[in-house]
Amino acid sequence: MNCDDLYNAVISGGGGGNYILFDLAECFISGYNKEKLRAMLRSDDIGVVSDGLFISGEIGKLAGAYSKEFEALTMSDDENIRKSAKALLAIYSPR
Repeated sequence: MNCDDLYNAVISGGGGGNYILFDLAECFISGYNKEKLRAMLRSDDIGVVSDGLFISGEIGKLAGAYSKEFEALTMSDDENIRKSAKALLAIYSPR
């Protein structure tokens, strides 16, 4: 699968488990359109947001570009989303 196929599978809920998320994270590390990850983090679909947070945790310092999204997610109704966003902020927010 190419990066667009991986992205579309994730946002459509097509499954593939964590392996597809690792592959998509590798796409972002390799220069795939970063706005697509931003769109995941801003999604109304909690599953897509969760996958976006997972990918954010895998891309290292590149995740620092999404501090505003992480900050907004600290107010999520979902406890797991809040915890993940806070952890990512603590690690990757600019100091």
